[in-house]
Amino acid sequence: LCEADGSSRVISWQNNLAFSLALLGDLRRCFSVREAGWEAAEHFGSARGLRWLELERAAECYWTGRWDQAVRIADLVAPDGEEEGAQHYMQCMCRLWRGRIRLARGQLAGAREDATRALTLARESGDRLNLDPALAFKARVLLVTDQAADAGHDIVADRRRRPAPYRQNADFDRLLRLRGIAGRQECGGGENGRNRRRERAHECLLQRQCS
Repeated sequence: LCEADGSSRVISWQNNLAFSLALLGDLRRCFSVREAGWEAAEHFGSARGLRWLELERAAECYWTGRWDQAVRIADLVAPDGEEEGAQHYMQCMCRLWRGRIRLARGQLAGAREDATRALTLARESGDRLNLDPALAFKARVLLVTDQAADAGHDIVADRRRRPAPYRQNADFDRLLRLRGIAGRQECGGGENGRNRRRERAHECLLQRQCS
């Protein structure tokens, strides 16, 4: 519809579609749609759209093995050691992509810095699309650096910090059952029992994400 109307909103819709395709694992179509978004941004002369899509390319470079280019893109909005001043919304995700590369390369100090800063930015934004991957990556870094207890603590603490609609999620009880843990029998009933089951679920989820 945006294309038919000649609307510049096609830029954001193409980017949203690309993101959805990435979640489904269809990276080839994701990259193709994002390229169409880039062409639309050029057509409408949208500096903001071009900037956003350029930062989104950090993910594409990561998945296609162009890691040095992904790091250069992340460096545009996340220079090492700089936390003050205006922050671009994409800094969180750029730090996550760069942090994963650093972790794979054994650059643990840099990976830890990116993980910590990305989680801080995600918590400030309150966006679950940032917060969940930031938590998972921070836990992964902590596990690699033999800080498993801290990894579990971060996830459980964040879960308790969330509003009730996000905390009361049956997925964690289902996860417990799938892992063969008799949640109710082992943890008891009532609110305390539910909290203990959620903590166990977080532990299981953490093991599954970081294994």
